[in-house]
Amino acid sequence: MKHLRAHPLPILLMVLTGLVLLLGACTPTPGPACTFEELIAPTNLLPNDTTTTPGDTPVLNTLTPTFTWDYTGGCTPDSYNLQISRPWWEHASDGITAPAVEATSWTPGTPLLPGSMYSWYIAAQVDSNLGPHSEWAVFLTGPLCMDPFASEYPAPVLLGPDDGYVVTTRNDIHFSDDSTAPSVSFPMVWDDPAECLPEDGYNLLVSDLSTFPDDPVHTLEFGQDYRTVAQFFFPPGFAWSECSTWYWKVQADLPGSTEGPWSETRSFTVNTTGADCTAVPTPTATIGVDLPFADVIQDGACRSGPTLDHQVLDYVLSGESFRIEGKNLEGTWWWIFDERIQRSCWVSGKLVGTRGPTEDLAIITPIPAEVEGPTGTPEVGCWVNGANQQPVCVAPCPPNTYPPIVYCRP
Repeated sequence: MKHLRAHPLPILLMVLTGLVLLLGACTPTPGPACTFEELIAPTNLLPNDTTTTPGDTPVLNTLTPTFTWDYTGGCTPDSYNLQISRPWWEHASDGITAPAVEATSWTPGTPLLPGSMYSWYIAAQVDSNLGPHSEWAVFLTGPLCMDPFASEYPAPVLLGPDDGYVVTTRNDIHFSDDSTAPSVSFPMVWDDPAECLPEDGYNLLVSDLSTFPDDPVHTLEFGQDYRTVAQFFFPPGFAWSECSTWYWKVQADLPGSTEGPWSETRSFTVNTTGADCTAVPTPTATIGVDLPFADVIQDGACRSGPTLDHQVLDYVLSGESFRIEGKNLEGTWWWIFDERIQRSCWVSGKLVGTRGPTEDLAIITPIPAEVEGPTGTPEVGCWVNGANQQPVCVAPCPPNTYPPIVYCRP
C-alpha cells in the first residue's frame, strides 16, 4: 500500500496566505478622510531644527535631502504642501514648493544650493485648501570651508532689515521677567555667496557709531554660528535711547586666524514710543574757540549729576569732544551735550580739557543723587531758562518745548 504524500506547492501557498493575512492584520489601516475643519499641523521630523540655540542647526552632507514629517490627526489628509525657502526672510524668497505630496516624505529632484541656509514647513490639505502648517525648521547645506583664503572669500550680503529700519512696538519690542522695560529684539538676516559654510560662523557687530570702535560701551559683538540669521537684542542693562540710530555689519569667521571681508553697513533707529524722531534736535555747532568744548583726555563716565554717587548715563573716551552747556557752582564738573544719548550729562573736570570761553557758562543746579533709584525716580522734564536766565528743570515739560529730556524734579 502506497503512502500518500502531500504536495509541497499547496502547503507553500497555505503558508504564504497565512503570512499575508498576519501581516495585513499588523498594517495600520488609514483613518477616514479629513474634512478641512479637522486638519491639524504636521510635525517636522528631518531635517529639523526649530530651536534658536547656537550649534543646533544641522548641516547636511547631501544636496538632495529627504524631508519627512508626521501627522497625528485621527483622519487622513488628501495630500501635503511642502514649502522650502531660501533665504529665511519675509522680504525675499527663493525656494521650492511641492504642492501635492501624498506620502509623509519627499526628496527634491533638483539639488539644493551648497553652503546655504534653508527653512521649510509642511501643511496638510483637503483638495487645495491648506490647514495649519508646522513650525519653520531650519537646516544648512554643506560643505564646511576647510582651507579658505580671506582675500578670496566673498563678503556677506545683508538681506534684512532694510537700511534705515525703524524698530517699533509692532513686532520688535518684548517684555520679560515681569519687567516694564521693553527689550528690543528682531531678526538680522544675510546671505553668504560662498559655496561652503564658515566653520567658525560669523561675527556680527552693532554700534551706535558708524566707525564701530573697539569698545564695549559703544559696540556690541555677537558670535554667531554658521546660520545666516541672528535674533538681535540689547543685552540686559545696556543703555539705548529713543530715536537713537545704530549700525550693523557681518563678516565670516573663517578657520584659523583668517576672517572674511565685512558686509556693507546698514542702520536702524529705535522708536518704541511712536515719537517724531525727525524732530530730535542735533547740535550743529562747529568746534572752535567761539564755543566752549570739553576734550576728553581720560576715559570715564558721564553721569546724571556732578558726583560719583550719580548714575552713569554714558561713557566718554579719550579723544572725543563735547559741547559744554553749563557747569556746577564750584566749576569742577561740566554739563555737556552727548549726541549718542541725545541728552546732557555731567563729566568731571579731571577727565577733560576745555576750549573756548567757560567763564560765563550757566551754573546748573544738579539733581540730588538721593532722588534717583527705584524708590525715588525723578520725573521726566526739561531744562528751561528761569529767573535771571538761569536754567531750571521743570517737570513735566512746558507746552511747545522740545527736550533734551532729562530726569529732574522742579
